[in-house]
Amino acid sequence: MTNTLYTPIEISQWWLRRDFSLIPVQPNSKRNVRGFGIHQDKIQSAERFAVWFDDNSNLAVCASHPKRILDFDDADRYAWWAKKFPNESQSYTERTPNNGYHVFAEFYGESLDGIALVPGVELLQVVLVSPSVVNGKQYARGMGDILRMDSSVVFSHLAKPRRSIPPQRSIIRQGAGKLDQIKSSFSCLDVIQAVNPKIKVRISSRRFLSLPCPFHDDKEPSFWILPERNLWGCHACGIRGDVINLFARLHGLSNSDAIREMGKVL
Repeated sequence: MTNTLYTPIEISQWWLRRDFSLIPVQPNSKRNVRGFGIHQDKIQSAERFAVWFDDNSNLAVCASHPKRILDFDDADRYAWWAKKFPNESQSYTERTPNNGYHVFAEFYGESLDGIALVPGVELLQVVLVSPSVVNGKQYARGMGDILRMDSSVVFSHLAKPRRSIPPQRSIIRQGAGKLDQIKSSFSCLDVIQAVNPKIKVRISSRRFLSLPCPFHDDKEPSFWILPERNLWGCHACGIRGDVINLFARLHGLSNSDAIREMGKVL
């Protein structure tokens, strides 16, 4: 990894040449600027980028099919994957502020729809990129270019847990029982209301709650919670997860750090 200096315009042009759209994000946060998002407005020219961005803005990129981003929660999981796939690991990669890794790739072969990956690894369409800063920590720009990967090969090793994948250290320490206790002790709604007690919540059906998304400026509530399974997601952002993922995203933590923090109050 390197932090070779690029101007914001140079960075925007680099992503645009690779068919990524740009999303302006509020300074020192992961919240999109109002009106922008995966299913909302996106920037597709360097000229428009120059209008929206200043030195304090954060930047997210949105991948178009068949490009996606592999999100590794921690260095151990990324190191395992890089050793398993030395050629694929040469694809453009950025280090996140929490010592995770984003690997950008163009996939071919098996469909990406409905792929469930091992804990600690996600397949994303939108991520923050360098030179964004969250909680005072910067995303580190990488080297190289975005490579093509055979999804049927890559995901055959990521689709379910294997003993060769090192479990997160916090999970080893606390045990599966502790994880179940955390998930049963925290509800997704409680976690959000602890951050924003005044957030407006409505019942959209017998099973779902609907509320403004905490990760982008949401004019019409696109965030949902399924209380009976303690799951959440956002139709606009295209993300979803459990209560641990939610706590981690709201507080800018990795999943392993979120488990440690949530475990402290039990």
